[in-house]
Amino acid sequence: MNFRKIYIINFIVKTILKRELTIQKVDRPLGLAILAVLEIIGSIVAILGGVILIISGALLADIIAQYAQYIFPPEFFTGIMAILGAGALIIGVIGIIIGWGLWNGKDWARIITIIFAILGIIFGLFPLINLDVSGLISVAIDIIIIYYLTRPNVVAFFKQPV
Repeated sequence: MNFRKIYIINFIVKTILKRELTIQKVDRPLGLAILAVLEIIGSIVAILGGVILIISGALLADIIAQYAQYIFPPEFFTGIMAILGAGALIIGVIGIIIGWGLWNGKDWARIITIIFAILGIIFGLFPLINLDVSGLISVAIDIIIIYYLTRPNVVAFFKQPV
């Protein structure tokens, strides 16, 4: 009789622990999917812009050399456009990596996105110094992104085990 009680208690404890240890897979929130896709699309546009800047820099240098009176040598414009294009390419690649991380539930991507949104808020407030309210739209969007990425259901998606 004593063994029977021990068996029943053991069965109950194992059943309770099994239920507690069973982790529910959290589905990707729709807003997060939209945010990840927009991040990837924006990054592709940045990469295309970078390629266009690099190519147009070379073309612009030829045009300046042929037709314009210039203060700076044409190579100067080629270099500036190449630097800007390379910067756009780097930003685009980083954005694609972040978008991939958001899509796949990588917590580092959520944290980096929050950091970039905070920086966006800071830089979006600079136009207010000149009484220009154009930055307020980007500030509002960044606030919404931070709010959304800190919601419990979104955090749960990022915190679930792989």
